[in-house]
Amino acid sequence: MVSFRLHPPIVIVMALFVALSRVPTQAAVIDEVARDFKPISGYVIMEAGSEYLIDLDASKGVSAGDLFSVMRPGKKIIHPVTGKVLGTLEEVKSILKVTRLQPGFSHTRVLGKGDNIKRGDQIRRYENIPALFWDYQGKGEPFFFQVRNTLPSLKWQDYSTAQASKPKTPSKPSSGDASLLFILDNEGFEVRDAEFQLIHRYGVPESLAAGSSAPAAAIASRAPSSQVKAAPAPPPPYKLEKTA
Repeated sequence: MVSFRLHPPIVIVMALFVALSRVPTQAAVIDEVARDFKPISGYVIMEAGSEYLIDLDASKGVSAGDLFSVMRPGKKIIHPVTGKVLGTLEEVKSILKVTRLQPGFSHTRVLGKGDNIKRGDQIRRYENIPALFWDYQGKGEPFFFQVRNTLPSLKWQDYSTAQASKPKTPSKPSSGDASLLFILDNEGFEVRDAEFQLIHRYGVPESLAAGSSAPAAAIASRAPSSQVKAAPAPPPPYKLEKTA
């Protein structure tokens, strides 16, 4: 019987190639974020015990864990010359979290404090909700700007302030103010709510993952000095051996 044995360096290179081929591009991650946080509007149907029913379901792109802002109409914005109403200064009076979905509607509960939620109140997914970006790589500022530009309806804290106040390890904010946490580390990119429950998780963007991986030369440099030898001549791609 003839068997093939791959030389160890070849195995390492093949493993790295497979691993890197699974790393998403930065554009792919941004596209996923845009899809998962796409604006969706609806209405509160009714109160149901400790929950509220909304007129949105999975067919509208809603998922369990999604957050909806319950809107309160604010002061009208009137043009000083034409007198035309340009819009309103809407306010978020409560945030609802989707707990389960049914055909035609979904169950939600209040995240944090509720404020006089009524039948017919308009709701909007991920709008005017405070958001923090915690960068545990230390090199994700350009990626932060991409995410922020993709989700402009969130109330983003600036990058430097968020980094200065982030905990040593990701955890629920003690203040309880932030409703969305965008967390980047060497393991991935994820989004959690104010209760620190996972909403979405993505792979590390290629541009950031490449810099976080230790190259083979760096790995060799950490070996004991007694084991470091001059590099031998390049081995053949594989060794052919005959076994009984």
